[in-house]
Amino acid sequence: MPSKKAPSMPAIFLELYTARPAWRALPTNMQTTFIEAVIEALSSGQAAGLEIIAFGRNEIETPQRAPYDFFCVYRLDSTTSATNFESQIAQSGWYDYFSQINVIGEETDVALHMRSHITS
Repeated sequence: MPSKKAPSMPAIFLELYTARPAWRALPTNMQTTFIEAVIEALSSGQAAGLEIIAFGRNEIETPQRAPYDFFCVYRLDSTTSATNFESQIAQSGWYDYFSQINVIGEETDVALHMRSHITS
């Protein structure tokens, strides 16, 4: 009898990023061309199921502030989809212009998540 694979849980993909000197040195027309391509890619991603939860700027006064200026939060149907999305980001050349850290993980119940911190 074939085994049933557990259904994938929705995944969150969080980006924290800040511009590199290479971005700031890029002429405005080239920055515009690059950003317009990113906007188009995100629109295509939304049509394919990418959910954009939020984009924003990391406030200077944030307590315990991460050393990144911007954030993006996405929801995808699985961690595999999130990893594939990150690969597309890498292939776009984004990391040439922005220093970024990523967080990818399955969504979970609040109580289950909090209890996972309890060690024996």
